[in-house]
Amino acid sequence: MLQLTKEDKNTSKLQRKIINFGFKKIKLDEFDFQDENLNLADFLTNKFNNLVAETAKPSLKLLWIVIIAQIALLIASITIKY
Repeated sequence: MLQLTKEDKNTSKLQRKIINFGFKKIKLDEFDFQDENLNLADFLTNKFNNLVAETAKPSLKLLWIVIIAQIALLIASITIKY
């Protein structure tokens, strides 16, 4: 499937990168290839949706880094006397 997306000229470069990223992160060990009732397309769609939802979660880490940097700069400016 990865090879098909690489060879398809209609697929944009961004779509190819997203598909390659998704397949690197998705583990197909959970898919039961023996079960005839399961649909691979539905399974992959659900996995991609879950991956994108987890990857796109907002984080406050950057905010805390900026706040700590501001406090450190404030303390440094107060303690350094000209």
